[in-house]
Formats: sequence, structure tokens, C-alpha cells
Amino acid sequence: MNTCKVENCNLKHKAKGYCNTHYTLFKRTGSPYSIKRRTTVVLDDELKKASYNSYYNMIDRTLNPNNNRYKDYGDRGITVCKEWIESFDNFFKDMGAKPTLKHSIERIDNDGNYEKSNCKWATDLEQVYNRRMQHNNTSGVVGVTFDKRYKGRWMARVNDGKGNRKSIGSFATREEAIE
Repeated sequence: MNTCKVENCNLKHKAKGYCNTHYTLFKRTGSPYSIKRRTTVVLDDELKKASYNSYYNMIDRTLNPNNNRYKDYGDRGITVCKEWIESFDNFFKDMGAKPTLKHSIERIDNDGNYEKSNCKWATDLEQVYNRRMQHNNTSGVVGVTFDKRYKGRWMARVNDGKGNRKSIGSFATREEAIE
């Protein structure tokens, strides 16, 4: 008898090597390891609850094609390490609780995966400097754009961490704007 290829699952396989439960998860979310939000998780303080919400959202945006953020995460090939997918306890052991409610999980290498060596808790202000380049960026540098409205000048801007962009200035050349 063939069994499910998910570790520690000894149920008879149905399709693609998965049992009925894992195959259904695979069909629905693209991963046999997808989790469901559990109301039975007992968390003893507000920061641990907030950490669980970050954990759940991280899993969902990387594994669930129906998540509205999937295109920015799972569709780009960003994954979550197997240990974290398996349980919140593994994630919590590695990351600990959020330092404050204003922190969220950040990938140090923005193109890397969610794993212990590439993640930390960070504020919005810290994360604003760790962004990928926009798809329409023509300068090749984050925060530097060519703006036809300003007589064809190069604009340099930074985000202040509160959702506001601040202009550093306009420049005649790309190189000046980058400096």
C-alpha cells in the first residue's frame, strides 16, 4: 500500500502521492502543508497572539494563490521553511514574540525565503529601506525615477516610514540622483 508522502502521515495516498486531506490542501492552496487559522490555539499574551497572526499571514501569502498578496510572495517563489510550516511552535522558538505590536516579520534578503537565517522582527520604518525595485523602475535604483513631468529630470525620493514619500530633489542626470 502506498502512503502519503507528507512526513508522519501514514494514510493511504489518493493522488500525486498525497492522502485525501493533503491532496485537497494541495489542490486548494498549492501546498499540502497549508494551515488553517485555529481558534483553539492558546496564547498567553498579546504579543504572542500578534506573533501568531504574523505567522499565519506569512504562511497564507506564500502558499495560498487566493490570497491577494500571493503575487508578491508565493508567485515570486518565496517560500517558508518546512519547520515553520509544520508548526507555530517551531516559528516561535526561532523568532520569539514580536518586540512590540508595531513590529512585523521582515526578510533580510527581500528575494530570500522565510527562514530563521533570513528573518527578523522590524518596524515599518526599518522595513521601508528593504524594498524591492518597482516593476516600472527605469533607473535600476530604488527611489530614483525618471520623471517626464519635470522637464525630463531624474527624481530622488525616500519613504519616511509613515507612508509618505519625501523628495530629495531633481537632478539632470541619473548618476547625480543616485548620489
